[in-house]
Amino acid sequence: MNAPVTKQMIQSDINKTIKDIEEKIAPKKGLQRYLSLPDFGFDDQRLREELKSINWEEGRVSGTVYYGNRELSKLTSEAYTIFSASNPLHPDVFPGVRKMDAEIVSMVLNLYNGPKDEAGGTTTSGGTERSAPNYPHGIIDDIPTLAGIADKYKIGMHVDCCLGSFLVPFLEEAGFPAQPFDFRIKGVTSISCDTHKYGFAPKGSSVIMYRTKALRRYQYFFAPDWTGGIYASPSMADDLFVCGKPLVSVVAFGSKTLNIYDINDKMSKKGWNLNALQNPPAVHIACTMLTVPNADQFVRDLRECVNEIKLNKFNPERSTSDSAAIYGLAATLPDKSIVNDIASGFLDALYSA
Repeated sequence: MNAPVTKQMIQSDINKTIKDIEEKIAPKKGLQRYLSLPDFGFDDQRLREELKSINWEEGRVSGTVYYGNRELSKLTSEAYTIFSASNPLHPDVFPGVRKMDAEIVSMVLNLYNGPKDEAGGTTTSGGTERSAPNYPHGIIDDIPTLAGIADKYKIGMHVDCCLGSFLVPFLEEAGFPAQPFDFRIKGVTSISCDTHKYGFAPKGSSVIMYRTKALRRYQYFFAPDWTGGIYASPSMADDLFVCGKPLVSVVAFGSKTLNIYDINDKMSKKGWNLNALQNPPAVHIACTMLTVPNADQFVRDLRECVNEIKLNKFNPERSTSDSAAIYGLAATLPDKSIVNDIASGFLDALYSA
């Protein structure tokens, strides 16, 4: 293998294989390629033509597209249209998305016999190595035996039902011989299920389930010291200052005399959804095409909130607003694990169906 001639032959085969891959995957000769933004945008018809791809509807593709029903595809497209601007990262802005998210997890937990009131889970994207069944041969591993070994040695046991998804739970009911594979088995501690496969949900939709909500917390990620939250120039209103010199679309501001989180909460009551920051305490607004026309109203509302807090003589060190309490706690606690516990509670609440 180390002889120069042998290495040269191996490298030649590798190069040929890579070239074959590139020819199969990379754009074919003759196709229009777009390597930079065009000077002028496409009209609707031109864009539709660019979006056309190979015809998977003939039923000759293994897996990949699990349900080609046109009515379902149409309904899915309508759902995408309704929620195209939504973001699950902002459950306060899109409460309906949070509700559906939690309900999906609850439904799948019920399907996989998750312990009532104890099991937890989250939606995720995509699957991993499958075991019920596996991807190469469609064979279901001996889950009861493996789970028994895991339980004996007090280690976790994960069952990947990404491919089995909405098929395996119904095998027994449909009259097919099937061993238990889910949370009915003592040693099983987590299960994954791709809802985008035989659940016919949109691509990328998946669910990870845990026997207990406590296990789910190990999935959470925290950055309690991040300046963007628990996740000076002239000011536009007295008592406020702009953080630095914003050059693009995000403007952050704070206050040396008032509690900025109180201001944020009062702005929320006026219908504004701003982002609380920390280290130092501040709030920012990310300007969009939708917020720009409301710039004057934003300034008026902000000035009113500042004046209201000043009239009430709020003590910047002793505030009672929700975000002030949370961010004040985060700033003063040396042990950030406590902040993590609070953040865990927030994430748990997101999946409360």
